[in-house]
Amino acid sequence: MMSGRRWAGPVRLGLCSLLAATAVSAAERVQLPPGRGCSEIISREECCLFVDGRIGTPYSGQECVPSSADVPYVEAYGNVCEPQCWVDGSCNEDQDIASKAGTCQAPAPAPSTTSADAATPTKEQENLNTTRTSPTTKTMLRRAYTNQNLGEQYLEQINATVPTGGDVSFFIIASSNGAYMTWPDQLHATLKGMGYSVSVPEPTYPGWIAHPRKKPICLDDADYADLATPRFGMTGWASWGFAFDDQEDCDDEGYRPLLEYNISCINAAVCNPRWSYPGVPYLSAAKLAETFKGMTFVVLSNWINDARMVTRRDCIQSDDNEDIDSTPITSYTISKLVNKIHEKDPKVVVLVLARYPGARETDVEPYSLKMVARLNAGVKAAVQHLPNTYFVDVPFPLQVNMFQTLKPGHPNCRGDKLFVNAIIETLYDKQVLSRGLAMAGQECLSRTNCEDLPYACCHKSALCYVKDGKCSQYTPGLQ
Repeated sequence: MMSGRRWAGPVRLGLCSLLAATAVSAAERVQLPPGRGCSEIISREECCLFVDGRIGTPYSGQECVPSSADVPYVEAYGNVCEPQCWVDGSCNEDQDIASKAGTCQAPAPAPSTTSADAATPTKEQENLNTTRTSPTTKTMLRRAYTNQNLGEQYLEQINATVPTGGDVSFFIIASSNGAYMTWPDQLHATLKGMGYSVSVPEPTYPGWIAHPRKKPICLDDADYADLATPRFGMTGWASWGFAFDDQEDCDDEGYRPLLEYNISCINAAVCNPRWSYPGVPYLSAAKLAETFKGMTFVVLSNWINDARMVTRRDCIQSDDNEDIDSTPITSYTISKLVNKIHEKDPKVVVLVLARYPGARETDVEPYSLKMVARLNAGVKAAVQHLPNTYFVDVPFPLQVNMFQTLKPGHPNCRGDKLFVNAIIETLYDKQVLSRGLAMAGQECLSRTNCEDLPYACCHKSALCYVKDGKCSQYTPGLQ
């Protein structure tokens, strides 16, 4: 008999095979969410990363123990991960299965370092900790929060808008990536962790959510699970659903003029009224702009669906939708919203988040890269001349597990992390924030030797994150 209740289907954590046979000490393990047990994990490697989350049971807090390679604990169930007490028999009187237990490989000890060594970074650390501050930016960097093995974690500069420890307020306008991903929540937690006083005001009209509707459970979930981070995550919407003040110019058939097209006034997946939000037919650009007055920055990630939507005749009236280029439409609607925001408050920084690539199961779809690069380049060219507006590039590594199985097509925890760090890097480079994250270049994007990486490379890698002052492996998340 296995420990506790089994779910109808196994939970797939989706650990990239490159992380196989890597383990962490007990102090570095993460507790599964309340009610979730070790027996739900189907990867032996990820089993070593967690402790049981079934609070109020004998299993609570027990380290998860993998079975030996190719040998499940119980053949009938195929379970490869169970809590320690169930394996050693102290909370399992039915059978002795300790002989089937595997081991978690111990991490290699960190090399001993003298104070002199700590003061002199290695060649790799020098290369990876190099900052990319604009030559026209007057900055003063200081080596703060120094760890002798990993180098600097934070960078600091003078003359930025928000001083270290100052007040930061922000809001996010997104499509389904705001509803099924944790990057808004991770951004909130990361800014707080950097020492800023963070606020995310609630809008006064419906449609917003404070937490994702569904999400993977990331390794750092405890840092933001209880943080309310209001955002608009409008599933299936395109950028034009946020660009107009009202629907007065919609005709009897439900279309409005936009550039040389007639575009649907129905804001829903593929413009299907059955999937629209009850009571939220559109979001007024004027009301959004009023909400954002006085904020530090706003992130726009509301155009991810545009290229797909323009191919639908229900969305745009055209004789040949396949030939429609969405870039001019996106550029127009994004610019329209940005201008409306700056009419109310020209000091608000607007960040336009790049479109992420398509997915082939859990990896990047290589065939999507050329199309996505073209779309990003077009929108970037359109918005970069707008005042106080910046485009945020977010490169994804190839042949790495980056997309969810919970909500296919949406980036997983690793994508969330890349979004957040790219946003913070842009805010630092544009002198909005006085304190930023040390950030290496794209050579670190798919690095897996997390324990050996300096902070700058750890921040950049999709497969690593900083936990308790050390660089540790970062998984796709519990899904």
